[in-house]
Amino acid sequence: MKKLVLAIFISLTGFSTQAQSGYDITINLKNCKDTIAFLTFYQFDKTFIKDTCTSIKNGKIVFKGKTKLDKGIYSLVGQQKSIYFDFL
Repeated sequence: MKKLVLAIFISLTGFSTQAQSGYDITINLKNCKDTIAFLTFYQFDKTFIKDTCTSIKNGKIVFKGKTKLDKGIYSLVGQQKSIYFDFL
């Protein structure tokens, strides 16, 4: 019985680590002069920074993370705090 419980626990642990694949968002903006970009998240009446891209090259902005993003509305925000666009 203990081996069965241990086997179920190990298999469930394996599924939970595979389900968290993280995120990889790549955005290409032509003529982007910003050197820093922020990935923000709306929650009720507040906006939170979820990630920061500090190396924008030729307008290519990349956000990567190890944990899965929550469902909701996100925005790409430039270094002057101007919103480029919102997305789901």
